[in-house]
Parts: sequence; structure tokens; C-alpha cells
Amino acid sequence: MDDRVKRAIQAINSASGDLNPSLSKAMMSISSPFSDDPESVKRALAIAKGFHPSMDERKASGGYYNVGQSLPPTAVKTKISAIPNVTPKTPNPKSWEDVYQQTKGGTLINVGGDRTNLGRLTHINGKKLNWPVDLHAGPKYMLEPNPNAVWANAAAHTTSFNKKIQEAAKKGPVFGVYSPMGPQSGDSAHHMFDALMAQVDKKSISDKDAKDFDDALRNGLHAPTPAERVSFAAAMEKWPGIKNPKESSDFARKLPGTHRSAVVKMMDKKSWMDKGFPKVGETRVAITDPDVLKMPANMLGHRIVQFDPSKPSADETAFKHGTYTKATAGEYLADVPNVQRQYAMPDVMDSITGNPKFVEKNLIVHPFSDQPAGRSTARKFFEEQKNLQPINERMIESIGRGLERQKKYGLKSGGAAKNNIDRALSLTSVYNAKHKRDAV
Repeated sequence: MDDRVKRAIQAINSASGDLNPSLSKAMMSISSPFSDDPESVKRALAIAKGFHPSMDERKASGGYYNVGQSLPPTAVKTKISAIPNVTPKTPNPKSWEDVYQQTKGGTLINVGGDRTNLGRLTHINGKKLNWPVDLHAGPKYMLEPNPNAVWANAAAHTTSFNKKIQEAAKKGPVFGVYSPMGPQSGDSAHHMFDALMAQVDKKSISDKDAKDFDDALRNGLHAPTPAERVSFAAAMEKWPGIKNPKESSDFARKLPGTHRSAVVKMMDKKSWMDKGFPKVGETRVAITDPDVLKMPANMLGHRIVQFDPSKPSADETAFKHGTYTKATAGEYLADVPNVQRQYAMPDVMDSITGNPKFVEKNLIVHPFSDQPAGRSTARKFFEEQKNLQPINERMIESIGRGLERQKKYGLKSGGAAKNNIDRALSLTSVYNAKHKRDAV
């Protein structure tokens, strides 16, 4: 292995000591923004640029919008008040080093969640909703708006989540850190569906268009695949109809999240928007917590909680989450800067990337893998699965290194604009390729 590859290994994964053969092989197919190879730098910067949700009003794959909207996400205005008798804790900003001193010796678990806000939504872009919509939160749920509850899950996931906490608790205290899912992850939440139905203007939608939309749902045409159409059609047999929006919202409350998401995605087409249906893209933004609106993908941080392993669940005494029915007990700890996942959980990243079953299949699983499938698999590990990272000296050193490095290519902890990435990409020119200059 040449020196360039060794340096790439150390830079990307903060590895120390001897690397196992599987990990060494995997690292040769990971692009590094700190490589001496300009092509590797260029690929890494392009990947990093893709982590930023688009703030353009035009169609932007992977952002909040699938079709062009009238406003960019930053210009969408909402009116949100407090939900009665719901009082979240005040955020407590701290450095990672301060949190480390409180938590070292424990275990950190990534908690993948959507970006939705907390509060009573009454207006979008100056237009009053047909009824108030209570947003039951993504990361703000970690501020204990339900006292002593720090996360909410679907019932099907609660058992496995509790097992992870119990397993980690054998070694010491257990903490959870927010891991943001994509800008459209809130599509399955009932408050997204409710916000769309609350905007339905019966006069703006013709009877024919309403019938076409309703027929499509009752025939299962919103199903993600043709094989699922029969089951999706059966679930929508008693759909009240788009011109009965309140009844339809109540009906959708009992649907699985995948079905609600499928309806939202079907409505998210220019053809329906042009026929007077609500703007799905702008509604996604309207229900999003402004603190994480611009937060790039591939991050861990923002908010940390401590779980209570002695309690299998928590009672929701202030409100019942409209989507996730089981609450996890714990206590809010602090807000911390966002850091890339491979730096926040170096031991976890090593075990995933160097897993022989992936390497033997030539699947290089890492956020900066040269393979799209490797990048998407890494994302799923941090957004859909719970991983156990020892809170040790290696972790805090890796986080410190990550916070410093990510400033140089547009991934500041607060989710800065991607100007730095564009600038760095411009430096990966023919001149740099010819002279082997470090582009960052």
C-alpha cells in the first residue's frame, strides 16, 4: 500500500495502529478530500456537496422539493404557536469536549429521526389553515416536551431499541445522539399528511380532478411498486376523498406510515399542483424544524440525551405523538455541534467498512465510498439502525479532528452554504492534476 492510500485511510477514518486486511482493502476505494490525488479530492468534494439540502425553488433531487415551487425553502413562512400545556426544556449548548467529560466510559447510540418541528401550525405563507395542525417534533422531542420522554418510536421498533439500550447499559450510562434523516423523511408522519389536508381548497379543485385523484388512490396507483398495488388499494377502500379533507386526515391517522408517505409522494407532482392541490414541497419545509432545515446529511450531533435503562418506556403526559406511539424514557443533556458520522463514531465506522461480508462482495460501505451503493448502505446504518459507539478517547479525538477538517470543505457544524465546496472544487483543476497539488 503506498503512502497516499495510508494517508487517505488515516484522514477519512482517523484510524490508528494496524488496520485489518478487510479495512485496508476497503479504504482504497474511498475518496478523501485530504488526498494527494486531485481526482480523489474532486470526488470527495462532490460527495460532500451532495450532502447539502437544496435551497433552490426549482426541482432539486434529494432536497425538500421534487417539483418546482413558488418559493425557495428559506423563504417559506409559517405561523407556529406553542401547543397548550407543552413546555420543552431550553436548549443547553455545550462543546463536545464538555459533553465527553460528563459521559466518558458510557456508550453513544445514534438515533435516526426526521426533521419535523414542534408546535401548533396555523398558517403557511400567510394563508390560514382550515384547522390547526399539531407538529409533534423530530429533534425537539429530545427536549422532553413530554416530561422524562426523549424519543418516540413506532411500536415495532421499540423492542429492538430497548434491547440495544439494555445491552449498552451493562457497561455504563447510555446516551443518544440525533442523526438526521433526509429532507423528505417527514412524509410518513401524520402531521405532514394533516398539514396537506388542512390546506385543501375545495373550490380550487374540480370535481373531475378530485375524482381522478381519489380513484387513483382506491386503485392503489400510489403504491411504490406494482406488486403492492392490491394491498395499497385495499387499505384505501374507505378513503373519504380529497374534498372531505378533515375526514381524510382522520382516516390516514390509522394508515401505516409507508402508506401515508406514498399518498404524499403521489400528490407531489406538478400535474396535481397545477390543478389546485396543496404544494407538497413547501409543506415539507413548513413542518421542518428551522434549526435543522439546512443541516447536511451524514451528520451526528445537534442534540444528546441520556436514556433511562430502568424504564422500558415513558408515559406521554403532555400529548400523544400522532405518528410514533411508544416513548423512550430519559433526560435531555445538551446541544452539540454537528460532526460527520465517520468522525463521530470511528469504532462503528471501522466495523462497518471493514466488515468482511461487504468487502468480499466488493461493496465499500462508507459515506465517501466511490460506490453509490456503498454510500447509501452507510447512510442506512446511521439512519435506520442503532449503533453502539464507546465514549472513549479515540472518539473525542476523532470528533475534534472532524470538526476542524469539515470547515475546509463546506460542512461546518451549523450546516453552512456549500460555497466552500464550490471553491474547493474549482481548485481541482488541470493545473492541480498536473502538479499534484493538495486541493484543500
